[in-house]
Amino acid sequence: FAGAQLVDDPEQRLYPTPLDFSRRVQCGVGRIRVDTALDNGLSLWASGDNLWKGAALNALQNAELMVRDGILRPKAAR
Repeated sequence: FAGAQLVDDPEQRLYPTPLDFSRRVQCGVGRIRVDTALDNGLSLWASGDNLWKGAALNALQNAELMVRDGILRPKAAR
């Protein structure tokens, strides 16, 4: 899905790590396996930069929405 990058090559020992996805919008997903504890379940490893995506990008996206909806005006338009 959008925003996720598959990184899963056990033979090359490639898995998503926090360092690999630092300062990136995308999250890494790997080690996808059938979950033996849940019917129709999957287990996976996911890694992402929570501050980058969660705080910084979210603030930017919120500001863009406020400009779009006329709640916030760009400095040049004041």
